Amino acid sequence: MPLSIAESKRLAIYDDEMSLQELGFLSEQNPDLALTVWETVWKTNRRPGTKWVIPDPESLMAKELPLHLTYEEIDVERWFLKGKFNPNSPDHIIKYMEAAGKTTRPSKHSKTGKPSTDEGSLSRLAKKDALFGYILKHRKLEKLRGTYVNSIMGLLDLSNRIHPQFPHNPSTWRLSSMEPNFQNIPSPSDEDGSGSLERQFRQAVVAKEGCLLVSGDFSGIEAVLTGWYAGDRDYMRLATLGIHSYLTSFKVGEPADLSWSDEKLSDHLAAIKRRYHDSEIYFALKKTVHLTNFGGSPAMMNLAAPDTFPTIAAAENMQNFYLSLCPKLAAWHKHLRVRAAKENCLGGLDHPYRFKHWFWDVTKWDAQEKRWVHGSDWNRVIAFYPQSTAAGILFDAVLDLTSKDSPNYIGDMYFGETPLRALIHDEILAEVQVEYLQEFVDRLRRSMQISRFDGFTPPGVTDTLPLVIGADIHVGPNWGEMESI
Repeated sequence: MPLSIAESKRLAIYDDEMSLQELGFLSEQNPDLALTVWETVWKTNRRPGTKWVIPDPESLMAKELPLHLTYEEIDVERWFLKGKFNPNSPDHIIKYMEAAGKTTRPSKHSKTGKPSTDEGSLSRLAKKDALFGYILKHRKLEKLRGTYVNSIMGLLDLSNRIHPQFPHNPSTWRLSSMEPNFQNIPSPSDEDGSGSLERQFRQAVVAKEGCLLVSGDFSGIEAVLTGWYAGDRDYMRLATLGIHSYLTSFKVGEPADLSWSDEKLSDHLAAIKRRYHDSEIYFALKKTVHLTNFGGSPAMMNLAAPDTFPTIAAAENMQNFYLSLCPKLAAWHKHLRVRAAKENCLGGLDHPYRFKHWFWDVTKWDAQEKRWVHGSDWNRVIAFYPQSTAAGILFDAVLDLTSKDSPNYIGDMYFGETPLRALIHDEILAEVQVEYLQEFVDRLRRSMQISRFDGFTPPGVTDTLPLVIGADIHVGPNWGEMESI
């Protein structure tokens, strides 16, 4: 309904950003809303505005437009309707950055040129403004809720258990699962406190009354295997004791010495990790190791982590530093690529499990640029040997633990049934009756830490290297509260 004469007199002063036509439409739809909007527009920050004088209020009721109005410039108050802050909205986050006088560089591959709101950017801002830390925590919580909690709740059976499927994917044989993807369950780091979201989520995976959960984790298995295949005894040692801390020790001016005993070197690297684990340099070196070990170039490092490596040159400098301390790695990568491109396969007789992988796209001819370029298999050839061998070792351990004629048989330590609950990349998770705990742990450790592939020499390696991968074993009432034993 149209505004009354009294209402039109009340609203004789209003801002010039709302036309009479718009106000008339609002009044027809909802008179109360029209008044609210009018008053909101009127009572805002004082600024030059417009005073409209309506000579004939009846004409407004009759909607005889356009009206003949006179006006003069005055100061008015303008209000704005403040909506809720949405931590999932990059635009809202950027607006807050601007209001707080903080900003980040646009992502290198951003088409809009807007400041970056990715995890690395907000992590740096969180050191100065707690809101950015809350945004990151909110994102983690939303991912946990949406990706894991909601999906897992829908997959529980009548016994409140889940049963993932294990597909033959990826082609490098690295273990994967689906419905749910148990391989990517968030894992708390050693430095995360008891209140971390990752740890809280894992606390929901609990043992039955009278039982405890036991986790056996192969220590740095893929990194150790990388050193083994590269014929690098020093790298194998560092992969076990702490390769990230070793690299950091040089950057912070406290270089570790490989001539030290294992005990002294381990103590030094542990001290480095305690002091620098949350530093930017430690994080950057950790990223460098992970991306380089699976074939990442400086350009790929910049693309994958632009906030850690803002330029290709910065990524190249960090990668060169890493390879200068671990020189055999680059030579091994080159050997694999040349061989795979020539033979179109890796593995077979020179693989400890005889796994074989065909590669048809290591390099390809670019007709436009008239040169050979990297193909889709360029990095996959680097990942094949360590990932497939790690999977084989995990399967070997499980077969040993579940074979009734094995001295390490554990197949009846959960009320006469198997205690095995999950296989997660390099981890074996079990639920064991308390009375069998020590016996189970002893058998698990023996099965995981045996010497492997005696007499087998990796392709291209002349020095036979013994391979024993350590095992970290933890026990607790739930998956989030476990102690090392």
